[in-house]
Amino acid sequence: MHRKPAAALSQISSITLVVLVALIALFLMARLRYAGKAPVTLWLLAIPQYPFLILGPASALLKPAPMWHSFYLPMILLSVAGLAHQCVSLLRPRWIWLPPTARLLTTVLYLVLVNYMLDAASHAPSGEWHPFVVLANSVPASGQEIRLLAIVNASILISLIAAWCGCCIAGLVQAWQLLRTLRRRTSHAGDVAMLRML
Repeated sequence: MHRKPAAALSQISSITLVVLVALIALFLMARLRYAGKAPVTLWLLAIPQYPFLILGPASALLKPAPMWHSFYLPMILLSVAGLAHQCVSLLRPRWIWLPPTARLLTTVLYLVLVNYMLDAASHAPSGEWHPFVVLANSVPASGQEIRLLAIVNASILISLIAAWCGCCIAGLVQAWQLLRTLRRRTSHAGDVAMLRML
């Protein structure tokens, strides 16, 4: 049973919008962490069937914009790649170079993906802005709904910009960690060779 748009809109508070921004930011930043990839991947897979998981009560009024169709599969593939990397790291714990390398590669790929999302939202041949969410088909475009749409789209844009900045910082830190791991591995191999000579 669908609620009337005005009733659904009255349930959407500023706290809900803050939670929406936080969830999007947490999803994107969770991709930079080693643990927790399985729940995030399952959550991501459930979103098309249950838009409430990402839009909350606003899912009665809003739906994802068509631009998300081109980004959904790469997001799923990156999540599955993260799970595969965890499985390989579990099976081959002596491959100490794999975790920092995989984290850096995943971060770089997410940086590219977020950059494409920002470009897709801001550049259009006709010059208009492509929103991240649009009004659901059954919702009339009244003043309150248009305001809600603008707030949610602006919140998603801010979240993506924050995620892009976070990916940049994480990429620098992860590159440094990878270099440190490789340097330690190289110096350790030299120490073992010296001990064998003695």
